[in-house]
Amino acid sequence: MTAGCVATRAPAELGTATATEPTGNATATAAPDVPVPDRPSPWGERSLTVAVETPGTDANMTPAVREAASFWSENAEPYVGYAADLRVDPDADDPDIVVRFVGAIESCAGTKHAVGCAPIAADRVRRPATVKIRAGLDEDSTVRVLKHELGHALGLRHGDAPLDVMQPEMAVATTPKPNATERAYPWANRTLAVYVDTSGTAEAEATDAAVDRALRYVEAADELPSVSFRRIDDEADADVVVRVRDDPDPDGCSCFRLRGPDPDRDGAPEKYRRLTISLQDASTDTVAWRVGDWLSYALGTETRADRPAPFRQATPAALPDVSESDA
Repeated sequence: MTAGCVATRAPAELGTATATEPTGNATATAAPDVPVPDRPSPWGERSLTVAVETPGTDANMTPAVREAASFWSENAEPYVGYAADLRVDPDADDPDIVVRFVGAIESCAGTKHAVGCAPIAADRVRRPATVKIRAGLDEDSTVRVLKHELGHALGLRHGDAPLDVMQPEMAVATTPKPNATERAYPWANRTLAVYVDTSGTAEAEATDAAVDRALRYVEAADELPSVSFRRIDDEADADVVVRVRDDPDPDGCSCFRLRGPDPDRDGAPEKYRRLTISLQDASTDTVAWRVGDWLSYALGTETRADRPAPFRQATPAALPDVSESDA
């Protein structure tokens, strides 16, 4: 048997103002215009027993397996060329197929980001055929991945009908998780790498010092979560990017943008991966205040009343300097 799998489309990096289209429910599957020619079942019998193993989750996954198995019991013949009755018995002693929910699928026929993996039934099968499904997906995604992988176990390949089931990639969602705005600390690391671009300002040295003043202040602030910053020279590796320019850009802004992954696809990032701060035509005091203010927001204080005192009003002001020994 060769292996078949389905890969997830990587969840979009979401910004604070970015929305994602809902994945929706699986569409109804119509019978193919030209039925697949009849062929002997590689399983040698119509009734197939499906067991369920859940080492990767404490959730009851049997209902999802039953739904996917029922789909193929009703639709196998026109698509795979033989009738199949998939009977789910979670604790079967001698199953034909074992559906195993695992924490991660390390590899499946060289495919990255696999959320399911199954052998493709050919002329002969090896019992039990093990179908791996990544645990932690939401109910709709789990059922769609199960339908896909059980299709492989019956002999279908990518691109075979029904196309809505057997496409090689699909958008999936995890079970709901807290958004970044709901977490006490919304970043993955306590030390954030900072890249500063002052190439667009004539006061590069003073602007650079203003950014450092903001970083020290935020590190020392009792009102904010514990965090430290390190300056780096490679923007690609940065968690925080600060860009300052003197001349106003008609297409630019003095603004910030937060981005992060959204694996549960609810339209909001679950953790922040990058903060980009853009400032133009700003004094060095304003640079220090804006950087400190927007860092405070990005560290979980969306409400001004919860931020350090200098940022509780929306008007930029001189930011007190904090020595490195105090930070």
